[in-house]
Amino acid sequence: MSERGIIFSGVSVRAIFAGQKTETRRPVKEPEAARLHGRSTRHARSFADRGGYLHWAYGGGDLGDDVLMERVFCPYAEATGDRLWVRETVAPGYLGGGRAAYKADWDFEAARTRHAGVPVVSSPKWTSSRFMRRTDCRLELIVVSVRVERLHDIDEAGAIAEGLDPQMSSARSQFVRGWNAFRRAPLAERTGAA
Repeated sequence: MSERGIIFSGVSVRAIFAGQKTETRRPVKEPEAARLHGRSTRHARSFADRGGYLHWAYGGGDLGDDVLMERVFCPYAEATGDRLWVRETVAPGYLGGGRAAYKADWDFEAARTRHAGVPVVSSPKWTSSRFMRRTDCRLELIVVSVRVERLHDIDEAGAIAEGLDPQMSSARSQFVRGWNAFRRAPLAERTGAA
């Protein structure tokens, strides 16, 4: 069993605490060998095995018509039971007594009321989630499954499990907009045609 940090936005942290977010999707990095000597990915030949691992196919360039496969592992979890500690934007020791304030649920007035007697100033010095210390973590997740799927294959149920609200608009459309806002590789919206 391993333990790794994983970054979540404030919106995602609030959705986890509310019990709305039960899944997360993260991009898998292309193997370095797939980009060498004019090679390129062969998406149609790549597949996921029963263990949930991706077998990345690549060819062309110096390989000619040959296609090689490389098994790609999830960088966050290797198996069920692994633990992920959530990294989020934090103000370490801000509330006194060594307690941290978390930007995901920060509200100046609520903090003043909730922590009566503790001096609170209006603008904490936030530390990026990338630099959050393990000791400031307040949320641990246990991996129940690891699988590989194409991002374009996300359906409405998968988007809802990502913590999106289907009442506002299509959860899948919200997922696509959110993905495109934070990732370099845009995800196209599907119109329903296969």
